[in-house]
Amino acid sequence: MELQHLITAYGEPSLTALWSVERLLESAECILNANPVLTEEMLNLALPTDAGDRRAGQARVVPDVLTLEECCGLFRSLLTELRPSLVYRVFLRRGDP
Repeated sequence: MELQHLITAYGEPSLTALWSVERLLESAECILNANPVLTEEMLNLALPTDAGDRRAGQARVVPDVLTLEECCGLFRSLLTELRPSLVYRVFLRRGDP
């Protein structure tokens, strides 16, 4: 399965604030780039389920891009202005039954 995720933050732009929009996005990007493969164990810890319910065996997280047209269309459909954002494509592989 392939999913596309948009990570965005909203706030007043500031290069000096401890938790500015840019710093939040930078933190998210660092975490995702440092962990491009999420193992079955990591997924089960983050998303606990009933014993009989199986999650994906592995998820691979890859940075992606949107064209300006795609980005404008997306934010227009969300009824909001363009915001600093990151786009990632996630490839899920089912675990063994």
